[in-house]
Amino acid sequence: MARTRLLSAAIALAALLAVRADAAPIAYEGFDYATGALNGENGGTGDWKSAWSGDSDIEVVSGGWSYTDSNGWPLSVEGNHIGLASGSDIKKAERQLNGSLGSATETIWLSFIFEGSSGSAVNNFSLGDGLFVGQGSKDSGGTNLWLSDQDGLISDTGVSAASQSYLVARVDFQSGNEDVWLWIDPDLNAEPDTLFADANGSAKDFSTDFVRAQLSDTAAGMDDCASATSGSTSSKRRSRARRCSSALASAASRSTRAGSEASPPVDLALRSPEIVSRPA
Repeated sequence: MARTRLLSAAIALAALLAVRADAAPIAYEGFDYATGALNGENGGTGDWKSAWSGDSDIEVVSGGWSYTDSNGWPLSVEGNHIGLASGSDIKKAERQLNGSLGSATETIWLSFIFEGSSGSAVNNFSLGDGLFVGQGSKDSGGTNLWLSDQDGLISDTGVSAASQSYLVARVDFQSGNEDVWLWIDPDLNAEPDTLFADANGSAKDFSTDFVRAQLSDTAAGMDDCASATSGSTSSKRRSRARRCSSALASAASRSTRAGSEASPPVDLALRSPEIVSRPA
């Protein structure tokens, strides 16, 4: 994989977290595989324990997706994305992580490019059985972008899932239920603010050591999935107005857009751990 590709794919997520000294990437999956079944593929970067496993109908589809925010910052992905080969039943693919997520003192971020379908369906990406982000819940269909937990809907954004979007979710783990937020198409050169989240609520207490992709419609798919931790939640709860970081990076590299230097977007170091030059 070329260094230029790692930069373009990583640039958006890393900048969101780069402002936090305690930010650290967990895992990144760009689906940079040959087309065909996802089952058995073992690429990406970060703290993966095993290869993808699950239904063979979830497949790698030709073409990487991209996202450009309202300021013109691009999150571009070369390689491919995943989709459903056929059928309308819920199909699943899972991948284990090294270690468990869900300490009562940590914050976890999840981000990915997503496209759902126009009808009621289950198309989402989840932290185990604890938090489902996208269309529908674990086993119930929906038409909009939702936050859901193991018991069902937490919050409905009211935004149709049928259009392609860049989704960023945050989980503040604590003793008891977890605080969760979702942003749709956030800016990439600033941390998303909890006060302006598109959905938020409380998820049933959970911990997990795997992630899962679920699809039930051939029109749906996802790409560029990333996760990160930004450390303890104790101090952040006392200041909800503080802007939060959105996904995976412990550092970001200085970037240039339209010939002028500016704060880079968020996706850098999480996806490519070797690219970690912090801005001056």
